[in-house]
Amino acid sequence: MNNSCRRDEQFILNVQWYLGGWACLMVCLIGVVGNSISIVVLSNKRMRNLSTNIYLLSLSVINLIWLLLYIFVNALRFTIIIPLFLKNTDEGSNNIHTYDQLIARSSPFVIPIMNTLQLCSIYYTVAVSIDRFLYLTYGIQADNICTIKNSLKIIFSLTIFSILFIIPNWLKYRVVHVPHNNKTQYWLKCS
Repeated sequence: MNNSCRRDEQFILNVQWYLGGWACLMVCLIGVVGNSISIVVLSNKRMRNLSTNIYLLSLSVINLIWLLLYIFVNALRFTIIIPLFLKNTDEGSNNIHTYDQLIARSSPFVIPIMNTLQLCSIYYTVAVSIDRFLYLTYGIQADNICTIKNSLKIIFSLTIFSILFIIPNWLKYRVVHVPHNNKTQYWLKCS
């Protein structure tokens, strides 16, 4: 590999380290704090008397779980693994890290969970929009439709639908054992 290619590879790794690692980590941490505050506020007994707040509470919980998984899977991976590649980018080097192997082994489970959470987040956002539309359109009559009991049923139904919709993703990925330089590696393979 010539020097130009190494410089290009080094530049790409630096961009991944700053944007994919540190910038995403900061944004995710702000999101974790914001969603945690939302959960504390919306779980207050006085706030749980509107169906909209129930939707927003469930949306905050789902987004918080997704952000924590994203920090574990991507943001920390870029901040831990990329510096190793930046230090040693020789062709013959073996850039295997225990954390990277942990991610590869857990990805067949974590990726479908994250996809399910994303789909739930989308549907909950649509449910909040429809709930607010009903309140604006029908006014006081919407109190009969937009009840807490109905919102819990809708949240449960949307969650079950999201889980069923993502079932093919559970079968999509698998971990492949690859022996390399007398070390055990695990790679994620799309089947």
